[in-house]
Amino acid sequence: MSDSVALLKQNLSLSALAGRYTDLKQRGGKLTGRCPFHNEKTPSFYVDDTKGLFYCFGCKKGGDLIQFACDIENIAFVEALDFLAEIAGVELPKSKTRGPGRELLEQLRALNESAQALYAKQFKQSDQARAYASERGLTDMTIRQFGLGYAAPQWDNLYRFLRDQYDHSLLRQSGLFKEGQNTYDLFRDRLMFPVRDTYGHLIAFGGRLFAGDGPKYVNSPETPLFTKGHHVYNLNHAKVFLKKEPELIVVEGYMDAIQLCQAGMNRVVAALGTAFTEAQAKLLSRYTQHAVLNFDGDEAGFKAAKTSIERLLAVGMSVRVITLPDGQDPDSFVREHGLAAYLDVVASAPDFFAFLVAQLKGGDTAQQRSTVVHELAHTLSACADPVVKLHYQQRLCNELGVTMDLLESMEQPQKRVPPQTPAPRIKALKLTKTQGEFLFQVMHQADAYREFCVRHPEVTDLIAHIFASSPSLIDLISGLGEAPLDVLIQALPVPAQNAVQATLFSSEFQPSPERMDALLPDLMRSLIRSAIDQNTKELRALDPLDREGKRALIQQNQTLTAELHRI
Repeated sequence: MSDSVALLKQNLSLSALAGRYTDLKQRGGKLTGRCPFHNEKTPSFYVDDTKGLFYCFGCKKGGDLIQFACDIENIAFVEALDFLAEIAGVELPKSKTRGPGRELLEQLRALNESAQALYAKQFKQSDQARAYASERGLTDMTIRQFGLGYAAPQWDNLYRFLRDQYDHSLLRQSGLFKEGQNTYDLFRDRLMFPVRDTYGHLIAFGGRLFAGDGPKYVNSPETPLFTKGHHVYNLNHAKVFLKKEPELIVVEGYMDAIQLCQAGMNRVVAALGTAFTEAQAKLLSRYTQHAVLNFDGDEAGFKAAKTSIERLLAVGMSVRVITLPDGQDPDSFVREHGLAAYLDVVASAPDFFAFLVAQLKGGDTAQQRSTVVHELAHTLSACADPVVKLHYQQRLCNELGVTMDLLESMEQPQKRVPPQTPAPRIKALKLTKTQGEFLFQVMHQADAYREFCVRHPEVTDLIAHIFASSPSLIDLISGLGEAPLDVLIQALPVPAQNAVQATLFSSEFQPSPERMDALLPDLMRSLIRSAIDQNTKELRALDPLDREGKRALIQQNQTLTAELHRI
């Protein structure tokens, strides 16, 4: 893992990653901008590429490149490595010592691929499946490209195929089986759609019923590989084409996406049958800032479109919406009219505001106008970009005859989809100004500090005494010059991380031009005086009957005073 982390940090700067989420400006030797983790007006987020660290003085989040990816994308460490490798354009080395979490994911992916191989084989053998694909106009090339398969109707067909290849515990975690008195297949007599993540890993399946009772579509349950609402269908394919044409088509169903791709519109994803989520919106925003929604024209489709609009606005994306004629979906429209006609519809699609106005306006009574204004104001409250938000608020005022004061008064109680979460409260370890100054200087001159300690080993004992109440900081200081600073900081408990990162990015201190030989004695004297003052305050506050406590503090001060005279 350490090789992978080192490779990523060599090929991707922290500012390049953070700059995808917030605008950064140079300030001194660091970069600063508005924090991407919480709402703020005044920039308090800092990035130091030299040390490979970030820190926000507002929400107290901080860390290195990997931590930023984990926090901003809400993903685990292993996923963060894959995510960063794709951005950096590097291939990670195969680890000889994979952790148990990564090993489990790889085993589940292999199991899914085995299941997919059986489904694909059974598709070729099923007259029913091949007839259905033919009726829908799917070519052999499309069937192979999307890996369409068929789950046989027998209760345990897949289970019997896999049980000798994989442990039962792994089969149970795959989400492909149910258990009662016996283990049986989740998918039976269904057309199978493999679902792959952004990197092409097979993480889940969707199954369409051919006939009989049961839900039309069944999707994989949540597993260690698959979290509902965190993925979209076909993004692994579509992302390649977004580099040339940045506008992404978002549809509802598997077949909608497949038909559009077969026709030549490759920039398309499907929402996997769930209500569009913030996680899906954030995922799409990694690859594009422009989306065109094409959902069903019924009431359920309108609600899904409105929710999706709000989610996408919240991550700063522009949104247009397609309405197909006669209740058609993309699948049926493209088969009947062809891609050229569909592209004409895309080109003429209105922006989300015009779409919502057209859908919501149903009359001119005061109550009807009030409903329209409230619905639009609610949607606009999701806008992450204040300039875009103001533009549409002004349009709302002009088209529906309301004032900006009214909209602003309506916004707060209606705001249900905030663009970002409030800043979490994370308690930081308290450092004195003198301790902060000392840490700042030795972190900026780590190698020189290490050399000084080799010549003056008594310094390390004194540091241990002064920072006795914060043993994690002693570990950090003793590791300076031996390991990279970002690695040392990431090993600290969260409160200590916050304290050290706040110190490192503080404008209160400036790197000293002096070498350690000249600088450290003054810093040590300041530290000792600060420790003596603190002990004296504690001594005055002690219970007069606490003789043991008094004796210990007096002895500490005597030791510190002797050290002060020796330096």
